[in-house]
Amino acid sequence: MGKFGCRCGNVLSNVHQPTEINGRILSEKSDDEFFEDLAAIIDDYIEHLGRDDVPTWRAKYFNEQYPTNLTAGEMLHDVLTGRFWNLTLDMWECDQCGRVWIEESVNANSFCAYSFDEPLEKRPKVLGLNKS
Repeated sequence: MGKFGCRCGNVLSNVHQPTEINGRILSEKSDDEFFEDLAAIIDDYIEHLGRDDVPTWRAKYFNEQYPTNLTAGEMLHDVLTGRFWNLTLDMWECDQCGRVWIEESVNANSFCAYSFDEPLEKRPKVLGLNKS
């Protein structure tokens, strides 16, 4: 969570989440890697569960300080969230001028700005809740 200053002078903040000005970009190549990891991690968990050996699975992905009383869903969430964050670029959309800022590389905290040809009021918002 943090703040980001746009060239137009607007300060963007994602301190209160969820927000419609901050998101992530996953490339097609990274998309393939993420979903392969997702399947492999879930399969690995199920195999360990079948052997009644979840502690070994937990030790494979977490350190000793990681809580031992979490559900399978909570543990999988934590592992997969880390994978997702390490494959995606951070993105900000200025709610004043519409400029989109995309991180230059994963975890770089350095951004490139992109502007649209159409004025803000004539184009759809890029970020927000996207459902099919």
